[in-house]
Amino acid sequence: MAISDRLANLESTVFKETHPTDSLFSRTERLQKVLVGSEGPTPYESPQYRPPDLPSYARVPPATPAQDQPNTGWTEPPRSPVPTGNPGESQYSYFDEIAVLPENRVVVNSQQLQDYFLEMVNNERRKVGSPPLEIDQIAEKLATEHVTQLAERAQISHSNTRGENPDRRYTLLGGTDAVTESLVSLKNSELGSRRLYRGAAAKLLRVLMSHQDDRDALTSRDTTHVGFAAEWTADHSRLIACAELVSKHAIIHPVPDKAHIDEKIDVKGVMTPPYQFVRVTLAWEGGNSNLASVADESDEALPYFPPLDYIAYQKRAESGGHDKAIMILKGVGIAAAIAGGVFMPPVALAAPLIAVSGSGSGEHKPASEIPVKGGVKLEGSVFETKVPLSNEGKDGLYYLTVWGSEGPGGKPVPISRRVIYVSGGKEDATKTTNSDTGEITSDQTSKSEQTSKKDEKSTKNAKKAKKNKNATPSS
Repeated sequence: MAISDRLANLESTVFKETHPTDSLFSRTERLQKVLVGSEGPTPYESPQYRPPDLPSYARVPPATPAQDQPNTGWTEPPRSPVPTGNPGESQYSYFDEIAVLPENRVVVNSQQLQDYFLEMVNNERRKVGSPPLEIDQIAEKLATEHVTQLAERAQISHSNTRGENPDRRYTLLGGTDAVTESLVSLKNSELGSRRLYRGAAAKLLRVLMSHQDDRDALTSRDTTHVGFAAEWTADHSRLIACAELVSKHAIIHPVPDKAHIDEKIDVKGVMTPPYQFVRVTLAWEGGNSNLASVADESDEALPYFPPLDYIAYQKRAESGGHDKAIMILKGVGIAAAIAGGVFMPPVALAAPLIAVSGSGSGEHKPASEIPVKGGVKLEGSVFETKVPLSNEGKDGLYYLTVWGSEGPGGKPVPISRRVIYVSGGKEDATKTTNSDTGEITSDQTSKSEQTSKKDEKSTKNAKKAKKNKNATPSS
């Protein structure tokens, strides 16, 4: 289900009306104030950060010698970015100053651009006390494949042409950890060149850092690895970049990317201290998880979140209270809860908090209906359990997530998320959106039409055979 539809369902429940013309940010903030309340000023109301001087790393020449003819390919002097209305963008305008330094206006290859991007990201992480990121090979391949395809399509989307979202694509490449995908694109007029130059990394990072979700993923203590790639569209009118951010805090046993309905999957692994196992959850999404693409006139992709969990497994079954639910919501953010990216405990909430199932049906499902089952074996850092893949016996994509926390009582975060395609059960009449055309179709409808045509043909053949049988033989 699209994030706008999930927000509309919540608005209908809480406000008895929807606000389709408002931005996703405004709608989310409005729901947050009603459901959770406000705690002090937002980050955008805090004093704006501006370093007194440019970071020292900005004036360090590239480690690898850049190509000759550094100014070849410049179209015009770089322009100041056009304001987008994002209240946090001015906070990171110093990246534009870094981009136009003489030593950064040199043509580089993809590897050199990735190296400089990583250097700047790690500098931002040092400011908030987070350890530096390292390059992950699977994440790098994931980013390269996706950004290459986006450049060919001249579109920006978290979905590829097969409708596969970041979690599914990561699973198919053999990833066993948790990944967050950040996308950005810039016009050549904003970059000031049709060539790949070193300062472009700073321009791209400015946009990512001005988006709260991307900034949180880039600077989070839970993020440990990254894969980055950038590619020009065919006409070099726009540079599209993709950063795949990975959280590696456990050695996770692999699972199949395809399975049969009711099949039990072994979920096991070893947590890396200080992270401790919290629970395993399953979420379900019917049909294809296609996300509509945004044409290359925009530099932002539509948001992607996994669907809502429908069941959880931990060492023991549990029940809780309203205070615990609110604590979790405040810890992870209402946006993640609305989108389905957070486990909701089975509690009777005093606030009008309604979780929307990821089935695509728009059916309101109270958080208190999500069961927590026991049965997970825990021995120190080792966890093991078996989970059946069946949400009322329906086919579809099953999101298997292992949650952990940094010490007892810490905020639960995804340690591993894999998406398994499960077949052999009941079909679900789920509407899908073509990632290129935006056309909405129903898998169930098309199959019903095929069945109807088949039945119609069989009936005609039967009538024809009966007519031939009753015909008088010619002498």
